[in-house]
Amino acid sequence: MISYFEARRVPHPKDTSYMLNNYLKQELPENKDAKILDIGCGFGQFLSKITKLGYANAYGIDVDGSAVDFCKKNNLKVSLIDDLKKFIAESKEKYDFIIMSHVIEHLKKDEIIPILTAININLLSENGKIIITTPNAQAVTGAYWHYEDFTHNLMFTSGSLYYVLYMAGFKNISFPDKYAVSDVKLPLKIIRMTAFKLYEFFDAIKNKLLYNHYHTQSEKIFTWEIRVKAEK
Repeated sequence: MISYFEARRVPHPKDTSYMLNNYLKQELPENKDAKILDIGCGFGQFLSKITKLGYANAYGIDVDGSAVDFCKKNNLKVSLIDDLKKFIAESKEKYDFIIMSHVIEHLKKDEIIPILTAININLLSENGKIIITTPNAQAVTGAYWHYEDFTHNLMFTSGSLYYVLYMAGFKNISFPDKYAVSDVKLPLKIIRMTAFKLYEFFDAIKNKLLYNHYHTQSEKIFTWEIRVKAEK
């Protein structure tokens, strides 16, 4: 099967020094010798910048051969895999920091918790951390991102994402930067925060009037992307 990018004729990135989101940059280990793994590294948007920040032990894996070839041409440490479960089971390495950016929504539902459990047990070092980003089923864009990419199998809310990570044995699960303001400067940061606060206010009124409700213990996140971090 050809990739989504090939089908849409989206051009491959010309520069792998694509911006590393500030929220992710803040979570990177202080130790520059830390082992970092980018699962589903794509064309190296994150991996390239991580390497340029001085992390010598940053690696990536992907199932897309054209993406892996692109990364290798840009001197990134990337490997082509054909099965994520097999890679996890056979890995001899432990990583201090793992990134899964827009990968989990492509997995089959019954595989998600077993795969996350295996990542926790087999890939993460003691005190290791994982960062996951995925389209948000509760976003103001609604179900758009679920159906825009035909290769998506499901979407998450903060509650369901917390659940699968908890069931996989992760600890200290949290949702940093839920308004997605770490990547923007003033005054846009203030405008974005204000807009989301107003949206939350009117959404609460609507749900009160229509007798709708959310799980009170779940974070209310309305940006298009959920960002979650967890520890071993």
